Amino acid sequence: MARKNRKRVFCEYAFLKQFGDASASMWMLNGTDAGDNWGSIRSYLTKSDLMLDVDCKTFVEDKDTTEIFRLWKKATEGYLTIKFANDHTIRDVDSYLYGQKEAIKTSYLLTQKSGICQHFRKSYGVNVLTPDCWTSNETAKDYSFYFRDCGSPIDQGAKMKWSDILRDEEYHLSQCNSMLIIDNYIENNLNENLFSILGTLLPKTLANNIEFHLTIVTQCHSTKTPDSYSNMYSEICKYVKSARPELQCRIELYVNNGAKVFHDRTIITNNVKIDSGAGFELFKSGGYSQHKTEIRIVHPYLQKFSDSCDSMYSSIIADAHTLIEKIEKGKKRGKHWPNEPSRNRLFDTPHEE
Repeated sequence: MARKNRKRVFCEYAFLKQFGDASASMWMLNGTDAGDNWGSIRSYLTKSDLMLDVDCKTFVEDKDTTEIFRLWKKATEGYLTIKFANDHTIRDVDSYLYGQKEAIKTSYLLTQKSGICQHFRKSYGVNVLTPDCWTSNETAKDYSFYFRDCGSPIDQGAKMKWSDILRDEEYHLSQCNSMLIIDNYIENNLNENLFSILGTLLPKTLANNIEFHLTIVTQCHSTKTPDSYSNMYSEICKYVKSARPELQCRIELYVNNGAKVFHDRTIITNNVKIDSGAGFELFKSGGYSQHKTEIRIVHPYLQKFSDSCDSMYSSIIADAHTLIEKIEKGKKRGKHWPNEPSRNRLFDTPHEE
């Protein structure tokens, strides 16, 4: 039985061996950061299109090891796929990320030093996990935001900024390389809302002039025409160029002028899903919240019991892509800028097979 909603993951075999060696002790640490993180990675491995830097023979010979046997069994039953990539190992991860088209759409489980892994996260906007996730409770705490729901309740009338809510220093949300923003009212109070969000979430730059992809999907309202959003697109481009002068950023705006497709307001990156019940035009001029709401931040696939979130993450991307293609082909009323097909790499990731 094929498993849907899988994530592409490169796993160093050394990581997998260390992970398996920790198995006996981790079961004793349920309820701790280290034990819970280990359990979440165990689930993550079976929800992945997994690539290992060894040959199949080595993997099969090691299948008497509990965790490796578990992955081997899941693969033979069709619950996950495993590719053996010993012919292009990523010991030189910089070269791999630069040279392989799929590389920046992949997550990584590595044993390399923390400073090197942090470089990969910031330079390429990819998720990188190391054995520090579970080797001690102290180091595990630094990774706990990957494996828990994060976010904040917001009171009506609260005076704050999006940077106070999204807390990039704690959640590292700007470590990404592509983004999709869906909100039918995103044009309201751009400075307090959309620009504040982008100022928090966009990375400063990506390595090797890799292009960041930003796609915004919104709804045309009865008092406007789709063409009237052209100025908004220009303002967004101007803001991003000013706020991130070193970032090569492809910006796309899609305005749907047909029946509403989306009700929920969501921000999706290649790593996280951010929901706001009251939308992302939350703050009025002056920075006061117009509504009482809750912001939820989650890393799909990385939580033990996240199947529904994984499915929703994939479905939103698929639904947005469908709407975008219909607008581009004139099958649904609307406008888009620039006047060419979307290049957002979120849409060419095979979330379902």
